Amino acid sequence: MPEVLTILNIKDICENKYYEEVLEYMIGKDIEKLDDTYIMDKEIYEEIKINLIKYLEEFGEITLGQYRDMLNSSRKNCMIILENFDRNKITKRDDNKRTLYNK
Repeated sequence: MPEVLTILNIKDICENKYYEEVLEYMIGKDIEKLDDTYIMDKEIYEEIKINLIKYLEEFGEITLGQYRDMLNSSRKNCMIILENFDRNKITKRDDNKRTLYNK
């Protein structure tokens, strides 16, 4: 499983107008937009999504702390990623746990 050490802040990247145009072109191709502020590498995003789905199919639920340990990342990064999965109906939040959306 890849480590999610950093997710990037769109505002920091787009201080230059040309960078913003390049970034907009890359979103959906090489970059996954997590929310209005953060992006990450699309390949890593897809891999962690698949791994989370497999985990939830086996164990049924996951907490933020468990996901943080799984990704070996920060709580903040994992929360942003999980909230993206919730919005995209991959997971659904029930109190402090997440399950697969279609379960």
